[in-house]
Amino acid sequence: MKGFTRILLVGFMALGLAACGGSDDANSSARYGTTAASSADGIYQGDWKASDGNFGKILVAQMSHGKLYAFSMDGTIMKLNVVLTGSAVTATGRFDTPSDTKGTVYGDGTLKGANITMSLVRADGIHNEVTLTRARDSGDKSSFDLMTGEYRNANRPADYKLNAKGALSGSDAEGCTYSGDIDIIDPSINIYALNLNKNCSESNTQYEGFVSRVKSNGSLFVLYSDAEDLFVDVLTRY
Repeated sequence: MKGFTRILLVGFMALGLAACGGSDDANSSARYGTTAASSADGIYQGDWKASDGNFGKILVAQMSHGKLYAFSMDGTIMKLNVVLTGSAVTATGRFDTPSDTKGTVYGDGTLKGANITMSLVRADGIHNEVTLTRARDSGDKSSFDLMTGEYRNANRPADYKLNAKGALSGSDAEGCTYSGDIDIIDPSINIYALNLNKNCSESNTQYEGFVSRVKSNGSLFVLYSDAEDLFVDVLTRY
């Protein structure tokens, strides 16, 4: 994982998401890509415990239409393709750590109400028991009007603008420019699809991921990926 900093960790902890641990959200009829929405779609927080004795908090996880991004307090990010069959969950994907240990991950689990439990095996042999609980901010409605504004990246020196149609533009201190958009996946769930292009003097990189808004302060948390790496950012409105 590239660019993880203490500032980013503090930013995520300050977002103040609260787990609801309560009711099921209604199953949406919206579709994104080729995978149908499910009752599991939403924003989560939780805990993990590894077979090597380590454990910690999952600060945020975003799940929509069969894709799940998760960011834990130790800086690890996972991107999973999730299949839900009744209450049974199967997952395959990849992980990335601040030390750039990375590889594949797979496992299975159970969906019960607002909770997901999974047993995941990483390519480095570490087994993880994961418990996720849906957060209150999960049910905030998606709207371009709510997202329109100017933002600063708390993790790396970059500024962005989002307009009333979801178009994104920006630039950073290294002279790179950004273009792309966010898309409303399901108006009833606080997760937007991100498509982003980073154009630098010697490279051009495409990213995809999820964006969610913190109702209390308007900040955005972003989990995203390119072909090789996984990333996490907090954007503050200014």
